[in-house]
Amino acid sequence: MAVVHDNIRDFISADSIIASLLTGGVHDFNTIDEQDKGGADWAPRETNGVRIAPHLKMRWGEASPYGENILLAAESESLELYIYQDTGYDIIDAVTRRLKAILHNSYFTGDDVDYSYMTFANLTRQTNAEELGDASLRVMSFQHIYLLQE
Repeated sequence: MAVVHDNIRDFISADSIIASLLTGGVHDFNTIDEQDKGGADWAPRETNGVRIAPHLKMRWGEASPYGENILLAAESESLELYIYQDTGYDIIDAVTRRLKAILHNSYFTGDDVDYSYMTFANLTRQTNAEELGDASLRVMSFQHIYLLQE
């Protein structure tokens, strides 16, 4: 088994609907070149080499204690999902619907946590990513609550 963050990324990537929509893949900000951090030079491209392929970048927020009972050793963090496509929002909208369906009220485990729970938190308005030549972008966030392993 892997750490819970990797398990969640793999769960998203393995979903057949998500995989068919996000032809540019699912990526973790921590694995993207530090200098470019997912800008235009890094961005996955369609087969024509010009258009940005629909893709998702995951970013985890900082963890903080969760709940009043510190004996549980629970923490909470946010998961931000940056969803891109070259133009339009049809793919992004389909991806956000699917992500909500598979992640909201879902449970995960990992080598680093005993138990974790994911709940939908927010979806931004339609906007554009300047770093990707004004590609279409929406950011979806989830709250991730987990019990640390003792």
